[in-house]
Amino acid sequence: MKKHTKWLRTRLVEILASFLNLLPIRHQNKFFEIVLRFIPIPLLKLIPCSYSAYIKQYMPQRGDVIIDCGAHIGNCTILFSRLVGKSGTVIAVEPFEVSFRILKERTKNLKCKITLINKAVWDKNTKIPLKVFDNTVSCRIVDDNHSAAGPDIKMIDCIAIDDLVAEINPERLNMIKMDIEGAEIEALKGSVNTIEKYSPRFAVASYHKRNTQKTCYWVENFLNERGYSTKTFFLPHLTTYGEIRG
Repeated sequence: MKKHTKWLRTRLVEILASFLNLLPIRHQNKFFEIVLRFIPIPLLKLIPCSYSAYIKQYMPQRGDVIIDCGAHIGNCTILFSRLVGKSGTVIAVEPFEVSFRILKERTKNLKCKITLINKAVWDKNTKIPLKVFDNTVSCRIVDDNHSAAGPDIKMIDCIAIDDLVAEINPERLNMIKMDIEGAEIEALKGSVNTIEKYSPRFAVASYHKRNTQKTCYWVENFLNERGYSTKTFFLPHLTTYGEIRG
């Protein structure tokens, strides 16, 4: 029965993705905005999409402070804003300028406190090359062995999570979400002080590959070594969840 349910959910994802891919990007964005703003949360958790994966293990509460690393055009930021409410804060971090402009426009009327940061998260404050894909709002970090030159390569500013958090100095930090195209390894290395001070929960998209291996294994080991229990799940959008051991 469980195997059949898993197969059915996977097929549902494929069918939904195929349908959405037929729509213009602006219509896709509007679809997700409506879903994330208005569909009842219990129902949203049942929808097999990347956004529901981030709240399956921990449901953000009113007043929470969340860092959304790789906020893209704001879909998760919209969802987190709805959950944390007026007393909560969402810190949305997005390096790609085109995505950031859309993120800024879509979040300007959200009810919770929003802090927008036009940078990438990394293990230190530096600049790195970013590959931008034509006619999309998609990008990825350039591999070390890739030539960091060409019209599709942009140099972007990076900040370590430890430095970002030190600048903002929140009273609490409940959760860090990451969907950062393989940069989660460096981003976590730059969050050691934050982990020691706040022990935030993590929800990390870990299906990306570095040196042919999915990053979920590295993410689990890194968090386990720092006192976290971890779980990697949701094959359509592999996500590693971490919470400090009780």
